[in-house]
Amino acid sequence: MQKLILAAIFCWSCTLVQSQDILVFKNKNKNIKNYWKGSIIAFQLANGIWQKGEITKIKNDSFQVIPTAIIYHQFTIDTIKFWKVNYSIKDVYALPKDGVHIDWINNRFEIAEAGDNYGTFIGDGSIFKLGAAAYAILNISNALIQDGTVSDADKKNLKTAAGVFAFGMLLKGFHRQTIKLGKKFYLQTISIS
Repeated sequence: MQKLILAAIFCWSCTLVQSQDILVFKNKNKNIKNYWKGSIIAFQLANGIWQKGEITKIKNDSFQVIPTAIIYHQFTIDTIKFWKVNYSIKDVYALPKDGVHIDWINNRFEIAEAGDNYGTFIGDGSIFKLGAAAYAILNISNALIQDGTVSDADKKNLKTAAGVFAFGMLLKGFHRQTIKLGKKFYLQTISIS
């Protein structure tokens, strides 16, 4: 009798289990990040508009998001939730790289510059430009203080500073804060029963 009751409870509990759909961000065949119902996702649409919010539903090739804005005041924090919006996976143009924060700024979602981390400071060339400018100012001020003229050695140092500054500008040109979706990077839905 006990086995029959246990079997009935097991069968009843199996009927309660539902399949769960997961949104997977992939690099070719490698999973980078998984999103499921309740996850926070930030993404950019093809028109350049950013969206960020909580996923409420994932279906075959679409997902539903409640855009959620967090507004920071001096002593308080406000949370604003907007209407649910449905998006197709094809609507997503890009996702932010790790360490890049999307926040509610100027009444829309944007990349938060204050969210830059140490790796971004090096990757976007800022540290090279700052160092080159400081080196050039130091060399010019030392030359003017010592004898009032700029020597050939100082000119060589200024050329080095200009080269490092140009390298920083080159890094800035190649630095991206987003990952564009396409053949290599893509989103996919997976159903888990």
